[in-house]
Parts: sequence; C-alpha cells; structure tokens
Amino acid sequence: RGITVKEIISDSSEEYINLITVRVTTPKVTNMVSGTLFGRNKIRIVTINNFRLELIPEGHLALIYTLNKPGAIGSFSTLLGSKKIIIDQMHLGQEETGKMNIIFLKTNVRISDSVVGKLLDLPLIISVTRLEFES
Repeated sequence: RGITVKEIISDSSEEYINLITVRVTTPKVTNMVSGTLFGRNKIRIVTINNFRLELIPEGHLALIYTLNKPGAIGSFSTLLGSKKIIIDQMHLGQEETGKMNIIFLKTNVRISDSVVGKLLDLPLIISVTRLEFES
C-alpha cells in the first residue's frame, strides 16, 4: 500500500511532556493529528492540522469546518436542536489565519446521514465528518 512509517523522537514540545503526532500524506492532502495524556490516563487530542483544541476522543462526535463568520455556530446548533440532537460538549479551534473554524461536537446520538446533508446545505458550513469512539 506504499505506507511509510517514521518515528522521530524529539524534546521540542514546550507545552506537553508527552506528545504523539500522526501525519498522513496522500497525493491530494496532508493531515496531522497530535495527542497527549493529561495525568496518567486522560487522553486528549490537542491539534488537528493548524487547529489547537482539547478533545476527549469518546462517544458520538462530529468534526465541522465552518467559515469564521457570525451565525456559523448558531446555524448548525439550531438545526441540531430542531432534530432533537443534544450537544453534550463543543470545542472550538480557529485556523491561524482566522478565516476558518474547526468545531468538535459530542452529541447524545449519532448524527444521521440526512442531518449531515442538511448541515452541509447551510451557507457557512464547509464540511462535516462524523467520528465514533468507544470508551
């Protein structure tokens, strides 16, 4: 499959005692995710690409990219509320240029395909990706 794995050990992280970063490169795109442990066993995702956040990877999650404009958060949260989907947690990160936001939602139920389609129809929503993690 042409997968190359490199292990690089470095002391360059000033913020975290332990940090692991996974970078996946395809012909079209490169994505990077970094995670750490808080305490002895509290797993957190702390960066995705250029976005800084703190995410507990468990349960029903959605990764939403929006334009950084007024109404973006209100539009998707109103839609989810109308579908009786409860937002249990929300984490917001901002792209370094300030033009785009990344939002992680933890919801009480999995967001259905039809609701994802309605989210994508909203004018300030760029993309929606569902994630499921078992605890």
